[in-house]
Amino acid sequence: MLNVFSIWTVRWSVQPSLTRSLVSFQANKSRPFYRWYKYKEAFSASLVEYLLHKYRISKGTILDPFAGSGTALFAASEVGIDADGIELLPIGQQIIATKKLLDSGLDAADFDRLNLWSALRLYILALLD
Repeated sequence: MLNVFSIWTVRWSVQPSLTRSLVSFQANKSRPFYRWYKYKEAFSASLVEYLLHKYRISKGTILDPFAGSGTALFAASEVGIDADGIELLPIGQQIIATKKLLDSGLDAADFDRLNLWSALRLYILALLD
């Protein structure tokens, strides 16, 4: 029986800079755009930025076939790279849609309207219909 570890050892490398706090969602805790919903499986925007910088990717399009909460999509977009993603889970789709809305920039009038809707509690009436 072949020892898979010995076959691939020459291709493996340890990257000390890729710490748990950089790779995992932990790094997003200090970034409001990414931290508002803790998506357990998410990695950090800092990791995406690190990899784009390390591999000198500054243009083109990335495809994230398991977009999750959209971290790679938004981090790439922030540095001017087009990004497309696929996410099948409804919660991931909702997170991405909400982040897109937030990313589009809300103004004071938008927040006033949201506060009004919240105070009127119209969503309760809709549930009763």
